[in-house]
Amino acid sequence: MDNLTVGVPLGMVQVNNYLFTDSSPKGWGAHMQELTASGIWTEQLSTLHINVLELKATKVFDLDYKPSATNWTTVLLLSCPTTHPLLPT
Repeated sequence: MDNLTVGVPLGMVQVNNYLFTDSSPKGWGAHMQELTASGIWTEQLSTLHINVLELKATKVFDLDYKPSATNWTTVLLLSCPTTHPLLPT
């Protein structure tokens, strides 16, 4: 459990991508460079909190368009600022 409370310095990173997402109870959209994606939530997913939908949009985009290059750093630009505390550290 100690490892959950100890921070790890990130150091200097070179950002390769910026991922923009936006979600609503109806659907979601995301784009990174020339890649774009969007979708409509199922009735069950549409009832989730908007912060959860923002993170789900990020995950769906990441699973569909994960860059084939290794060692890429992506900055997430979410439309909901309260989502940040939900991101893993």
